[in-house]
Parts: sequence; structure tokens; C-alpha cells
Amino acid sequence: MQSIERDQRNVPANAFGRFWRRLAQDRRANLAIIFVIALPAVLSLSGFAIDYNRSISFRVSLQNAADAAALAGARDLNTNINLPLARRSTSATEIAEKVFDAQYAIINERARFLDLEVSIDVTPEQELVVEASGRLLTTVGALAGVESVGVNVVALAESGAQYTHEIALVLDNTGSMRNDIQSLRDAANDLVDAVQEGAPSGLLKFAVVPFVTTVNVGDEFPTEFLDTSADSMHHGAWFEGRDVAQLSSCANPPSLPPGYTIRQAGSTCFIVNPAKVNVFDLFNGLRNTDWKGCVEALPEPYDVEDVTPSGDPDTKFVPYFGPDAAIVDGPQNQLVNSANSGIVSLVDGRNSWVGDLDNYWNTNGANAVRHLNRTTTNGVQPLTLAQRINYQSFNIVKYNNANVNPLAESGTPIPPLGTGYIGSGPNATCPTEILPLTDDFDAVRARINAMVPWNAGGTNTQIGASWGWKVLSPRPPFTEGLGLDRARKIMVLMTDGQNEVVTANHFTGAAQPTISDYHGLGFLRFNRTGITNAPALVGYVNERLELTCRNAKADGVTIYTVIFRVNDAPTLDLYERCATSASHAYSAASRSQLEDVFREIGESIRNLRLSL
Repeated sequence: MQSIERDQRNVPANAFGRFWRRLAQDRRANLAIIFVIALPAVLSLSGFAIDYNRSISFRVSLQNAADAAALAGARDLNTNINLPLARRSTSATEIAEKVFDAQYAIINERARFLDLEVSIDVTPEQELVVEASGRLLTTVGALAGVESVGVNVVALAESGAQYTHEIALVLDNTGSMRNDIQSLRDAANDLVDAVQEGAPSGLLKFAVVPFVTTVNVGDEFPTEFLDTSADSMHHGAWFEGRDVAQLSSCANPPSLPPGYTIRQAGSTCFIVNPAKVNVFDLFNGLRNTDWKGCVEALPEPYDVEDVTPSGDPDTKFVPYFGPDAAIVDGPQNQLVNSANSGIVSLVDGRNSWVGDLDNYWNTNGANAVRHLNRTTTNGVQPLTLAQRINYQSFNIVKYNNANVNPLAESGTPIPPLGTGYIGSGPNATCPTEILPLTDDFDAVRARINAMVPWNAGGTNTQIGASWGWKVLSPRPPFTEGLGLDRARKIMVLMTDGQNEVVTANHFTGAAQPTISDYHGLGFLRFNRTGITNAPALVGYVNERLELTCRNAKADGVTIYTVIFRVNDAPTLDLYERCATSASHAYSAASRSQLEDVFREIGESIRNLRLSL
């Protein structure tokens, strides 16, 4: 890569420096007199330093955009080595243009940069050249009649450069893979073998990103990137400000833990959860377990961007906490899936890990709460079925000193062709931890072989793709990736089906507190996306996936997609659009085909590496 600076238009950025040097060196008396008379104007001109620094900063950003575009175009030239030169040139310039536009769109002062002209060409020597120029409006300099500063950059990418290949394997670990997980392990290892063959030392790295509806970034993930203060809009929102108990009487209200309040509606009083709930505090109150490392999806628009967590709490990652499912009993005609008559019990959801038939609040005396059970005790009336369901769902007192079975939470070992893990607990359905980019190929294979399928929750390929992009990017929270001037970024995104939300409608005569299994977007009833039905939420996730792929490709990532055992035309079309091109989208109908596809992708990447 070569960066070439051309002559500036208008007022060159370095003209400011030359002006002050000439002024300081001139010893003529008449100039001194003029300087004194013109002192106010000269003081105004001192603001040129501000504009000078702005122009230098803007030029660096513009140069970075041109560099990234030139490299992306040069890589495309090498990728299509067997095509006619005219077609290669057209494809390369189109790729370079897209990358430049994406990089330019994130430059801070682009709104003050006028007359932008961009030229992208392929030379006879098959070098890709990107030139960009325009005028940056001044601020203080305009007082002296200098309204703009010319900024021009040139970037040239030469063929034959040695690039590190950074490859993220983003792999479906959902429950539907339970009978095919070993084939996926074998296929992924075959790809590693194919790419590694003959690779020079230090020029190849892999990352492994297992996903379900969440990803596991590891419990040693830097806290500076986590929402430890519960300020993100979705952190703990399922619990916050919810009614969790009803008092027998508004007289003599009980003393409450910090943050709890009492809400009175007419003659009835309710105990209300704190307005701010930190799930890290909930984890800290549990016995035998801690946060495993899974995180929820970021809110819009950050979910489809490679944003660096910053002062905006919505850019920080919220820990995944699977709430305990409510256990209630009631008349059989208010509960479904029951063959018994009379009183029956049912669990609202599969993730039941606290025995919450107890109240956890005082049920004796003048300031008692109404009973969760269905009988009158000591004159205290029971709650309705709907009240019991909701109070148990939102109650966080039950997590204080609650015992979590570590074996149940982590699942049990999978037998050959078994049913996969399901587990129970706050970390249920939290998959194998991400392995960031590394050239330790033994560690890569070990992490691939450690993958297991997790039942429940559903499938969210978008969150997997977003973390595949993050591990490839040099931007935090993962910084193992090199810049585009030194590395080729490749994502292999594999899934065995459509995105899915697992619904759960257990109750008929009572309000549904959850509607679905817990997943990376919470519960359906949580309504964090404004959507409360599964088909619409799947459509939403598909849209966010396509936008994530588009943004990652604009950032220089080449995407291969692999669809396994899927014949649904809209799904196949979605992943073809997600891929870099139609030739980067693969479909496999059997285990043997899955291994063949991964091997073919590996050989394609190896050939590309050898051609650079």
C-alpha cells in the first residue's frame, strides 16, 4: 500500500505553517508597524491553527477510507484471477467504491467537506488506485477570508502483497444440530486443515464463534465493555417496576428491602420491584453459579454495527440472565396440556430452577402479603391464578441465596446422536465460549471439538454474525484483528435452519407472562423490539441479519454462508444476499455434503492466500 499526497487546492493545509514561519523571520520595521496596526486581524488568524489541525485530522480519515478501498479492490482483483481483465477490473472498482462509501460515511466532519471527487482505476500493472479530493470548510479561518482548505489523497494497492488471513467460523450450536454436531465439528476441522496447508508462519488466524440465540464472550470479558451499572435500556427491564406481591391490608405496611416501593390502587396495596435491577447483583446472590459469559443483543442501531462500547450505555453489553419460570397450580380448565381433573400444577416455561411455590415475603401478621397458594390461611386470602403467575415471574427476592444445580445448568454429556443439552438456570442455553483470533491451531480445533448443541430458546443467526464481525475487526472489544491494510477478513457463517423463536403458551385462563423461551432478545412479552408474535420477530431478525451482513461486507469482510438441510427458498435467498456473492453461498443436504462444502471453502481460501 502506498499513500500519495497531491498538491492541495484552495489553501493547502501546510500553508498555515509557512505563513507563521515567514512572519517570524521577517525583521523589516515596516512589517512590524503593520503587524501592530493589524493585531486584531492577526489574532483572528491565530485561529488558523485550529483549522490546520482539523484539516490534518480529516485528511487522515480520508486517507484511511482510500486505503481501505484500494486494498479491498486489489483483493477482489486477486480473488477473480481466472476472469477476463475487464470483468476483474469492473468488479474490483465496484468493491472499492462500496468500501470507500462505507468508510467515508463514518468520518465525523464529512458534512463540512464539499465538492468530493473520487476516482477509482485499475492500472495496466493491475494495481488499484483510489484518489479523493474536496474542500473542508474552515471555522475561524473564514474571518480572514479563507473559507476552505483543499484536501487530496491518493492510495495505491499493489498486487503480490503478503496479507494475514483472519477467518471467523460462526457456527450454529442450536438444538436442531443435536444429531449432526459431530459432522459440523469434522467439517470445520477440515476447513482449518485445508487453509492451514502451506500457510507461512504468522499469516493465518482463526476465530470460533458458536451461537444459539446468544453468544458466550467469556466470564473474563473486560468489564469496561459490560453494562455493570445497569444503565442500558434493556438491562433488567423484564423485572423493573413490576408488582411482585399484594398486601393483605394497606395499614401498617411492612419494611422493605432497598429500592422496593409500595403502590396503592384504591384500597389495594402492592409491593413493587426496584426501578433499576442489575442482573449482576442477581448473579451475586445465587449459590453454586455465576455469570457464564453470555450476552444479549444490543439495541438498535448498535445491533448491526461494529460499535466500540463507550459512554453511551446502550453500546455496552448486557449479561444474559435466564429468569426462573413460574410454577403455579389452579383449576384444570385454566391450564392446558393436562389430562387430570381438579387442581393441577404447571410450569410456565422450561427453565424452572427455583422452587417458587413459596412467598418469600411475610405471610403472617397485620402487614402480611396475600398467599401465593390457593387456600385461605390465617384469614389471609389467596391470590388469583393470574396474579400468582405474574408475581412469581417478576419476583427477584427468590434469587437471594437461591441454590442452582451446576449440573442442571450446564447440561449433561451428550451421548452419540443424543438429544443435546437443555440445562436449567440463569445460564441455560449459553453455548461454548468464543475463541478470539489466534494462530494456535490446536486451540482452534479444541474449541471446535468442544461445541455442543443447546435445546430451547430458538435460533438467532444475526447475533452470531454480529460477533463474527466483531472478532475480525481491530476495534474493541476484541482487538486481535489487524487493519485492512494488513489482513484479509473472512467470515464463514453456518446454520441449519431458519431463525426461530420458541413459543410457549401454557395458560389459557390467565395472562401469559412470557409467551416464549428466553433468548437474546428477551421474552416475546418483553416487547423490546415492539413485536409480540413469533413470525413477525423472525422477520425482524432476518432483516437485522441482512443489514449486519451488508455492513460487515462494506467494512471489508468477505462472507461465505453455508445452509444445512434447508429447502426453503426465502431462507436460501436470505443467505445468498448475506454472502459476498452468489458463488460464496453454499447449501448442503447431508453430512457428507456439509463436509465437502467446508473443505471446498477452505481450499478456496487457501488458493486466494497463495495468489496474493
